[in-house]
Amino acid sequence: MDNIPPPKPAITVGLDGGYIRSRDAPNRNEGWFEVIAGKSTVQQGSSSCFAFVHRLDRHARARIGSILKSQGLVYHQPVTFVTDGGDTVRSWPKRLHPRAEHVIDWFHIAMRFTVLKQIAKGISIPDENPDDPDDHSERLLESAKWFLWHGNFHQSLQRIDTLIELIELDERVPVGPEQRKLARALNELYDYLESNRDLIPDYGDRRRHGEAISSSIAESTVNQVISRRFVKKQQMRWTMAGAHGYTWT
Repeated sequence: MDNIPPPKPAITVGLDGGYIRSRDAPNRNEGWFEVIAGKSTVQQGSSSCFAFVHRLDRHARARIGSILKSQGLVYHQPVTFVTDGGDTVRSWPKRLHPRAEHVIDWFHIAMRFTVLKQIAKGISIPDENPDDPDDHSERLLESAKWFLWHGNFHQSLQRIDTLIELIELDERVPVGPEQRKLARALNELYDYLESNRDLIPDYGDRRRHGEAISSSIAESTVNQVISRRFVKKQQMRWTMAGAHGYTWT
């Protein structure tokens, strides 16, 4: 045991996806496929970028593993994967490394709340009491976000559920299209958080300890791969095989 070297600093891997037009689509308005891009960063060290078309590559996990090894990854070294919680990458972290930690990207969660607050702005909610700060749509959303940031998952879901009930429960009050849109978005957020509950940490605590909470390191990689390599602004179209062969870096 005395011969085991101390653990190296953690490696952070941000994974995100972007879409490019398919050349095999019947027209320019249909047919997109996803490119997964990522960036692996070693604390006080180098970083490596990569991307691939996951529908074509059966060895994507092995390829990412080889990148981590090239950065000096050893068995007992911690690795943090930060993703948007999509099904595409949900199973990868533990299969890539036994000490892998998988965290849902706070940026994606915060953006969902921002969109909801924009939808809720100016909407009249049935049975909403304007004099009660805890019975107001924007206040409930801000409270749900605050609880989630501080790791209180159940209180956050409770706030979201309360707002859903404010919209849906009173059948005597007609609900308009904007309210239905808000209710639908709230239910989608609730289901998203519930399905990723095991991957949602205390973000505030992680931030205070300098631990990764966002895949922003991958955001720039996605922009580089999608916008630059595939000339997104010119709307070029690609085959999956052609795009996949042009992504690995």
